[in-house]
Amino acid sequence: MAVTLGLGAMRLSTRADRDALDGAGVVQEAVRAGVSLVDTAHAYGLGEDDRGHNERLVARALEGLDVEVVTKVGMTRPRGAWVPDGRRGALLAELEGVRPRNGRVPTVLLHAPDPRVPLRTSLRALATHAGPVGVCNVSLAQLREAADLIPLHTVQVGLSLQDAVALRSGVVREALDRGVRVLAHSPFAGPKRAGSLARNRVLLELARRHDVAPHTVVLAVLADLGAVPLPGPTTVEHARHLTEVGRVELADADRDALIDAWPALRWGWERPSERRPAPGGAKQVVMTVGSPGSGKSTWSADLVAAGYRRLNRDERGGTLRGLLPTLREWLADPDARVVLDNTYPSRALRTEVLDVAWDAGASVRVVYVDTPHEVCQVRVIWRTLERYGRLPGPTEREVLARTDPHALGPSALTRWRQQLEIPEPDEGFELHHHPHTGPPVPWSGHGATFVDIAVRVPLEGELAVGWTPDGAPDGVDGAFCTHPPGPAVCWCRPPLPGLLLTLCHNRGIDPTKSTLIAESPAMRRCAQSVGMRVIAPASGR
Repeated sequence: MAVTLGLGAMRLSTRADRDALDGAGVVQEAVRAGVSLVDTAHAYGLGEDDRGHNERLVARALEGLDVEVVTKVGMTRPRGAWVPDGRRGALLAELEGVRPRNGRVPTVLLHAPDPRVPLRTSLRALATHAGPVGVCNVSLAQLREAADLIPLHTVQVGLSLQDAVALRSGVVREALDRGVRVLAHSPFAGPKRAGSLARNRVLLELARRHDVAPHTVVLAVLADLGAVPLPGPTTVEHARHLTEVGRVELADADRDALIDAWPALRWGWERPSERRPAPGGAKQVVMTVGSPGSGKSTWSADLVAAGYRRLNRDERGGTLRGLLPTLREWLADPDARVVLDNTYPSRALRTEVLDVAWDAGASVRVVYVDTPHEVCQVRVIWRTLERYGRLPGPTEREVLARTDPHALGPSALTRWRQQLEIPEPDEGFELHHHPHTGPPVPWSGHGATFVDIAVRVPLEGELAVGWTPDGAPDGVDGAFCTHPPGPAVCWCRPPLPGLLLTLCHNRGIDPTKSTLIAESPAMRRCAQSVGMRVIAPASGR
């Protein structure tokens, strides 16, 4: 079959032994084997001082050849790391260096979204490029934002049989439906995992039937899904074999066998509407989606009382994926009703539950418990205090977390927030959205007055709080964070409200009846997150 194939040239510049490679020869042999585009990036080199190495190598190799070049901007390499830089000025400076090759203007992609810069800012800078533009390594929401803002030509994602998040998340389907070309980098999931493909029974059978190597079958599968694979050979011999991809013609039976081995592939070949059971049947699965501390357990308890079986990672340990065999076993019951009150922040994770439920003929309902981040923080802190009577420090918490899934630190909620893809009906389930109402905790007790130790030592009847990395002050009644500067590793560092909540919990204080005397923004935010009144020390307001 006719296959569009690209070449990922990164490793020709980023391998430590690159000088021993015939980089230009690999690129030229790949073109002779039928490759119609070469993927490079300004960041592909050994570090920040070596940026542009791969672009120059590719340009020399393609001199006089009519081959599309796809390059990427917006990535820096401090000390060899990979750090996105999506600032407008930085992108415009890189775009200034993009020159036509052999009369063709390269396609330019944003290497990765920069979490410190609004995506629209980066996209508007990218849109000043005279040629085709696109994005890499994006979520579905980011893809949709890009398609609405710029004339999106290409999206590049990591895609392999072992790593099909781009299929499960809907990115590949959305791009193809919009007429946007999909490039698939890392088609063998990286050098460390590539070897396992050569031993896979399904691939070996397909390879034998078509008289090709198993890795060639992988490239043909990705092409059949609608993507342009970007293999990255580093030898002329391996590049020469790329010509064999067109000999693989998949039949429906081949696709079925591949789906049995890698269930995520069905999200590329099938649409949710083609598989989804009708709602209202006897078998039902409910997923409660929400941050730790959002109130998922409350919803679960109500469903358990109504006859649902609860399947929860905190009770069983392991991973979210590790729950799936038990879910499959429970759904063998023709009247099974199951509630999973785990976090499930991403579309990709939710599709794994959908696969099991739909294969068993169960309908799926998602309850999205939409609770503000600050409220979740208060609840997790309060839950920790209820459990231990104190807030374990970072080192102790790491030890506790090995056996107690409730021993969470601030990073757990931050990670969830970063990973969250808000559930949407197009994922294939019935969706119920429940915004948070009411206080984070049913407060009770008396009021009190707190004072930031940075303002002054407390007067009689006042409680001191504050960040004191040099140690807690002697003879002062209150609670203090003594953890060092740097990223927050504890719940007690302002603006996190652990200090206030520790005193409220242990002394029967209602924060909504209390006052904090403070002037620093961090301490004032602590008070506001628990509903405490704040006054400035000088003005008394």
